[in-house]
Amino acid sequence: MNAMHTSATGDWYLECGEEERVFNSVEALSEAIGACELNARGRLVISRDAGPRPRWQRIFGLAPRYRVGFLSLDWSGDFARLIFLDDNGSEYRAVDCRHPVVAPETIRAQLGDGDVRSCPADECMGTARAFRAVLYAVRKGQRTVWLGYRFVE
Repeated sequence: MNAMHTSATGDWYLECGEEERVFNSVEALSEAIGACELNARGRLVISRDAGPRPRWQRIFGLAPRYRVGFLSLDWSGDFARLIFLDDNGSEYRAVDCRHPVVAPETIRAQLGDGDVRSCPADECMGTARAFRAVLYAVRKGQRTVWLGYRFVE
């Protein structure tokens, strides 16, 4: 149930702020994630290469390779929102029941993932725990069992 497909046929893509970088190893990706954590506020998006597209799709202008979303993390100060994605684009929104936090409305508005509405209070978690969960997922290929998840199609 927690298994995620991390057997990417190629590269990992990391967007941190306005910059996108490509990595061909989990170790290099992990180091870059650690560097992103040093920012007081930001957005991190990880996707992976899932192989080449058929030629007929490329003829119609689609990218030469498939990219599959893996996760997104928004954080501001001590508060974060973490969302894992599956190959179908469904979301698994992390909920930290063991270490709940109370994020102010102003912070929750920043973590709204581009929505008009603020991030739900129970989907906020501590930034350090969120980054720990991201690194675990990248290295182990599965979401952590110490977080709960709200499934959204």
